[in-house]
Amino acid sequence: AWAICAGVKTVENRSKNTPYRGQIAILASSKRTNVNAMARASRRPKLDPDFLTSSAIIGVATLVDVVEMN
Repeated sequence: AWAICAGVKTVENRSKNTPYRGQIAILASSKRTNVNAMARASRRPKLDPDFLTSSAIIGVATLVDVVEMN
């Protein structure tokens, strides 16, 4: 969720298609392990995991297309 809101990630992989296009809320995971892993993998040195909010809507994005995976 944080990578999408920061513009680092522009594609979200999902197993199901949706006919919906338009604004969507970006929800940060409630699992702190995901937040901690992202902080460790970040290119920013010493990123504090507590800086990243969890279990909340952190942004809005626009769903413009869905590409089916093979």
